[in-house]
Amino acid sequence: MLSVLHISTADNVGGSARSAYRIHCGLRELGHRSRMLVGWKATDDPDVGRVWPNGFWRIFDRISGEVG
Repeated sequence: MLSVLHISTADNVGGSARSAYRIHCGLRELGHRSRMLVGWKATDDPDVGRVWPNGFWRIFDRISGEVG
């Protein structure tokens, strides 16, 4: 069994967010533990949590770009 954490700007709004959400749901259907952390929550899915304000994503993006 896998335990996966997806980090995305949204859970089901926009093309890539919808794709990430589909992968999240598919993993759960296969019996894996899947959770999402998002900046903009649009679903009532209990395994999706909104943890940071939208401004955080810009900071996180800059930091992650400088690490590599």
